[in-house]
Amino acid sequence: MTLDLLPEGMPLQAALIALLRRRIFSGALGAGARLPSTRALAAELGVSRNTVLAAYDSLRAEGYLIARPGSGHRVAGDLPEPADLGAGLGGAPAGVGTAVALSQWGRRVTPEDPQPAVAASPRYDFLYGTSNTTLFPHKDWRRAILGVLDLRRREPGQLFYQDAMGSPALRRAVADWLRLHRGIDTGTRGVVITNGSQQGIDLATRLLVDPGAVVAVEEPGYQGFREILSALGARLLPIPVDDQGLRVDHLEAVSRDAAVAGVCVTPSHQFPTGAVLSPARRMALLAWAKAEGAWVIEDDYDSEFRYGARPLAALAAGDDDGRVIHLASFSKALFPALRLGMASVPAGLLGPFGAARRLSDRHGPALEQDALARWMEDGTFARHLRRVRTRQAERRAVLVDALTRHFVGMVRIGGASAGLHLVAWFPGLDAAAMAAWADRAAVLGIGVHPITRHYQGPAAAAFVLGYAGISVDDIPAGIGLLKACAPL
Repeated sequence: MTLDLLPEGMPLQAALIALLRRRIFSGALGAGARLPSTRALAAELGVSRNTVLAAYDSLRAEGYLIARPGSGHRVAGDLPEPADLGAGLGGAPAGVGTAVALSQWGRRVTPEDPQPAVAASPRYDFLYGTSNTTLFPHKDWRRAILGVLDLRRREPGQLFYQDAMGSPALRRAVADWLRLHRGIDTGTRGVVITNGSQQGIDLATRLLVDPGAVVAVEEPGYQGFREILSALGARLLPIPVDDQGLRVDHLEAVSRDAAVAGVCVTPSHQFPTGAVLSPARRMALLAWAKAEGAWVIEDDYDSEFRYGARPLAALAAGDDDGRVIHLASFSKALFPALRLGMASVPAGLLGPFGAARRLSDRHGPALEQDALARWMEDGTFARHLRRVRTRQAERRAVLVDALTRHFVGMVRIGGASAGLHLVAWFPGLDAAAMAAWADRAAVLGIGVHPITRHYQGPAAAAFVLGYAGISVDDIPAGIGLLKACAPL
């Protein structure tokens, strides 16, 4: 008997228990088989006798072994046959037994190709969808968390399960923020705190989408929408996007031939193109939803960041018929690992949304929610956001300047008036050339990302360039190297 085949770093006692369990499962130690004495097995394995005694005691307590005075330890006689034990039980060999059958949802959500391992970040990384975590005021956040902990220490009931809809204090603060900054009248709507906007999308679509339902999405568009909807068995209807956002006229046209249950949009800063849905199209979209009895999910993922332009009202601000679910996240303003988001839900959907939230994970992290509520109430959040916005505006300007200088007459820049990324369109190339260019750039330590993955059909030639996580000094150098390996 040897412990060599068990995982490195496993405590000796746990390793011995797993080894003996495995031998019982495999039939190597059959019912009634006598085990070596504790002294003999300890000597054989080179471990202390106490380790073996503790392992035997544990297996006896679990019912695998029996002990009789004068006859030592034996395998219990009432265990099922080894073939009936299945795989994966307490150290049973991997790959033994029949695979568990997945549900339809399980099959849809499982990727056909294994997810690649997370690679090390390149030297010049223009990753999008992230935030500038170097600006986060850790000391202020620590004070807020400790303040909440102190309050809950004095009120023990605050350590029990909390409201599934979220911290009442944070819901009030978010409602005030949405009214002041997004123009949303919270008198006819309710706020639910979510674990990021992704959970908001998941909950909303579970409530509204049946298998086979037709759901319109932007083309190109947010991959998270497509993946969640596909997992639910929805039929996706791609609607083209231009420099004024979603082509609502296309949506109206296809709705004449097929019942469209709803549409998922990013109207304030279309993802990934950065287009802003025009006022006329906003009105047309709301009118379409009302006429068709359809719903609209608005992902307001980075509306806090607008540069040199007046903040836009949310699409939900014009919703008088209770059709729009407005979703947003604190990931861009604070940091992604915080996993805090918000949903502004029409009154008629608030009850079902809260019930779905409760079934999903009971409730979110209560301490962080109350700490953020304090920040929003005392102005710390607004001050931090202004500071981050100023820094990001600087990075955006440097990136636009570098692209303009290095790719004169070759690039068209889009979506730069807001958000934390922009799109560099290269009309003279195609999607295959962009993929090959990105591969050459990776060799030079540059992380750039073609827009291709956000299309369901043929893709245009462009890079989606994020600037939140790269330093101001690295931006010109990275773009210079990108030009050096360009196919132009």
